[in-house]
Amino acid sequence: MGKYVTLQEVKDFSRLTYQDLGYEMESQFDSFLNDLIINVEGLIEKYCKVPSGFFQANGISISDETHDWDDRFIILNYRPIISVSSVKLNMAGYTQSPDWQTIDSKYYIVYNNEGMIKIVGKTPAIPEQSVKISYTAGYNETPEPIKYAVKQICSHILHEILQRKISP
Repeated sequence: MGKYVTLQEVKDFSRLTYQDLGYEMESQFDSFLNDLIINVEGLIEKYCKVPSGFFQANGISISDETHDWDDRFIILNYRPIISVSSVKLNMAGYTQSPDWQTIDSKYYIVYNNEGMIKIVGKTPAIPEQSVKISYTAGYNETPEPIKYAVKQICSHILHEILQRKISP
């Protein structure tokens, strides 16, 4: 089953039935269409360079994304940010075992739409790979342009199949 659109949404958008495409039963068409939706959603995620499920309602959780320390801003891999669950700093120096300490939310500012965090009042011992951030990125609900793109691409493929079936 697709993550962003339903079978029925694609069927309604394309206005094709299983008989139009030469299937004997609707369940065969549904199986093909389900695989098509999953592949198209994966194509869109790959194009957007986001992890699987990123555009689902309530986003996806990213755990312990590691960054170098920057006293200006730390730019996360995915944006927008829905929420930040923890920020950890490595308080151990070079040649020491890592000492990850979770800092309180009063020590960082989250710029949700920009996907950035500014840490204030705390500094790790070393700059390299010394910040770990766990957060939820994505959207509270699947963006309409993503739904439209999935339906449009699936519909286009279905109509191509139909055209090749009918044309000489």
